[in-house]
Parts: sequence; C-alpha cells; structure tokens
Amino acid sequence: MNSKSVKVGLLAFVVASAIGCSSQVEVRGTVTWNGEPLKEGTIVFEATDPNVIGGSGPIKDGKFSFKSPPGAMRVMIYATRESGKFDPAMGAAPREQFLPARYNTETKLTAEVTRRGPNEFTFPLSEKE
Repeated sequence: MNSKSVKVGLLAFVVASAIGCSSQVEVRGTVTWNGEPLKEGTIVFEATDPNVIGGSGPIKDGKFSFKSPPGAMRVMIYATRESGKFDPAMGAAPREQFLPARYNTETKLTAEVTRRGPNEFTFPLSEKE
C-alpha cells in the first residue's frame, strides 16, 4: 500500500466519522414526577425507524441531556427507589421501578428530534392518569 492510498483511506475515515458524529444532535429537558423534579432516573429515546439507533441518558434532579439522532422517537422513562429494608445478602436495600408502565414499557410518550433544534422537551409525569 502506498502513501497516497493510506492518505485517501485516512481521509475517507475522517469524513465518515464526521458524518456519523453530525447525525447526532443534543437533546435536553426536564422530567417531573407529581410536580417535582424527578430526583434520578434514565430516559430513553427509541427511534420509531427500526434502522436508526436512538439515544439515552441519565436524569439528575429533573434534568437530562444526551445525544440522539434526529427523527420520531418513542420516549421511555425509568426510575427506581428502595423497596424495603436493607438486605445483607445483597449489600443494599432492594430497588423497584416506581414509575407506571405507561411511562416506560407501555409508553405513549413521544418526541420529534430535529437537526435544527432546539430539541428541548418537558415530560410532566404523574401518578394520576
């Protein structure tokens, strides 16, 4: 392989990498639970296009920020809390998912992520339907 081939290959790699990176955009927003910021959890943007891999990130004090591809997204939000007394065998108190399935496994939440943004979303979750 000559030096020109290596340079062309390297250039192609850099361009492909840049294109791949540019397909992701910043999404951010807030999640509340019964009117208060959700202390901690995880938010998942699952692309409705099966050929696109979505994005996810942590929720901390009601705020989230992560990279996602543009497109229509199905949004799932998960949060756990201690569900009982300290279990010495586990070394911690057991945890349970406390958000209703309508916000995660059976979600109807959606988001439309665009290249131009601003891609800021608010998800007010509640125990009440």
